[in-house]
This record gives sequence, structure tokens and C-alpha cells, in this order.
Amino acid sequence: MLSGVYRHTSQDQVVYGRPALEVLVELLAEYGKTRALVVSTRSLNGPRGLAGEIADGLGEQCVGLYGCVPARSPRAAVIAAAAEARRLQADIQ
Repeated sequence: MLSGVYRHTSQDQVVYGRPALEVLVELLAEYGKTRALVVSTRSLNGPRGLAGEIADGLGEQCVGLYGCVPARSPRAAVIAAAAEARRLQADIQ
């Protein structure tokens, strides 16, 4: 028999029904963050991808876009994204 424990991570809030960029700008101000790294999957990082639109929309508040995360976010991809955040001195990702 398989046994174990699963705990949900704590979420402050879930925002829906509003444009993502609008909410992100507000949250960055609320959290006092100014150096965001946009992390996305490969599918959202295409030529017309949402990740690029968000990175562009954040302007100077965006220190980079890491769009190399494959489906299901394997451990190695998460570690690589964290390394990129450290390299760019991002204060939020």
C-alpha cells in the first residue's frame, strides 16, 4: 500500500478576471519588489508568447525572461531558473 502526506503550499490570494500584467504591476508595488524575473514554460515563450508580453509590459521592473521550463517543471529546470534569478539579482520570480 502506498502511503504519504501531501501539503498544499500557502497562497496569499488568487486573482482572476483581470489582465495578468495589470495584477503583476500592482503586486510588485504591494510587495516592494523592483527586479522581477519572468519564468515560463517553453510554450508561453514563443514569438507571440504571453511571457514575452508580460516581460515587455513590466519594462524596467523586469530583469529578464527565463522561458526554458519544460512541462511539469522538472527539478533541474527549477534549479536552473533559480540560478538565473541569482545571476540577475532578481528580487522576485
